[in-house]
Amino acid sequence: MTWEELQIISLQKMFETSEATLVVDDSTQDYLNAMPGAANEALLLLCTNGKYFKKTAEIVQGGDQPTAPTFSAGRYNGYDLKELTNDFYTMYQGYITFTDGNSYGPASNYTMEGDSILLLDKNTEGVWKIRYSAYPERITKDTPKETEISLDPEAASMVALYIAGQLYKEDDVTLAQIYMNEFLQWLSALQMSAAKARTKSGGEQFHSVYGWY
Repeated sequence: MTWEELQIISLQKMFETSEATLVVDDSTQDYLNAMPGAANEALLLLCTNGKYFKKTAEIVQGGDQPTAPTFSAGRYNGYDLKELTNDFYTMYQGYITFTDGNSYGPASNYTMEGDSILLLDKNTEGVWKIRYSAYPERITKDTPKETEISLDPEAASMVALYIAGQLYKEDDVTLAQIYMNEFLQWLSALQMSAAKARTKSGGEQFHSVYGWY
């Protein structure tokens, strides 16, 4: 889904039209100007309520271009994923793999400290790939229309509902409230689903030295 497509869907809901192209004129310009802020609010609500945006970070020890650790203590190098990436949110539903150049698989040679610090033995060389949940990339007035937004169709439709509900409330408060209620009901169901998943997995914390959960 591109930013332009999300804008089109939002306008379709506000104007109750099936127009399939992005119309930029006096009737839509104010709404389009306000869309980045509303979209960012909706995406952040998704991110923090169970709709995770997945990213991958990499840590290298040894070789010509090792990753600089955040700190070193005793036998460990510490890497703060909040500093290693600019969008780290949580390791929940994430995982770590490791390769030493000969084998590759789930990591078994790390420890987590707190919710974002990865501890690795200084003497172990190789590459760790960390799959984590990220904050969504912010949308601005300068975001190119072809920018990809990682949303499945259902989530994209809900973001469009939120945008329409926020921006159309001064024009048609009844319709805007209908859209916002539908979004909040969906968000509540998303929260319940995420809570059940956390319960089944034993919660969000993982401090395993075995690296797989």
